[in-house]
Amino acid sequence: MTPKAGLLLRSKPATAALIVVCAILGIGLSVFVLQTEKLTSGRGDELIHDLPPDNNTLIVAHTYDSGVTDEGLLFLRDSHPQLEVLSITQCPKITNRGVEIIGGMVNLKTLQLQGRLGFDQSSLQFLEGCRHLTELSLTGLDIDVKGVQSILKLRSLKTLIVSRGRTSEKAQEMLEEQREHIYVQFIG
Repeated sequence: MTPKAGLLLRSKPATAALIVVCAILGIGLSVFVLQTEKLTSGRGDELIHDLPPDNNTLIVAHTYDSGVTDEGLLFLRDSHPQLEVLSITQCPKITNRGVEIIGGMVNLKTLQLQGRLGFDQSSLQFLEGCRHLTELSLTGLDIDVKGVQSILKLRSLKTLIVSRGRTSEKAQEMLEEQREHIYVQFIG
C-alpha cells in the first residue's frame, strides 16, 4: 500500500500549535508529531511553506484559525497535488481567489469551508475543477439560488452540508429536489 499522510495545522491565540502527520503503511499506523509552543495565529502560510515537497504522501490538510491565505493555498496546491481532503475553518484571509485556487486541486474528494471566511458564494463556480469532489461542507456561507446552481454542477458530489439559517428558502427548495442524487444535511 502506498504511504499516506495527514497534516493538521492548528493555531489559536494563547494555545500551542500542533502539526500531526500520520503515515499509514499497510495496516500499521505511525504518527509523527511536531509541536511548536506559543505559536501565534497568522503563521499558517509559513507552516505550509515549511512542509517537505510532495512525495505523494500528503493527502489531508486541516486549518483552523491559522492565518492561511490565498498564497498559502496556492503553494499547497502546487506542491501537494495528491491532496484529497482540505478543511478550512475560520480563515477570513481566504478570498474568492483562494476558492479559485482550490478549484485547481483536482484530486480533492472532501472539502470543508466553514466558519468565518473571506469569500462569497460567487466563488463556488470555481469548484468545478475538483472533478472527484464527493463531500462538500459550506457551513457559515450565505447561499442562494446562484450558489446552488454552482454546487449542482459538481458531477461527483454525493454529500452536501450547509447552514439552514444562511441558505435562502428558494435555495433550500432546490437542494431538497436533489436529495435523490445528493445527501443534503442542513445544520442549525
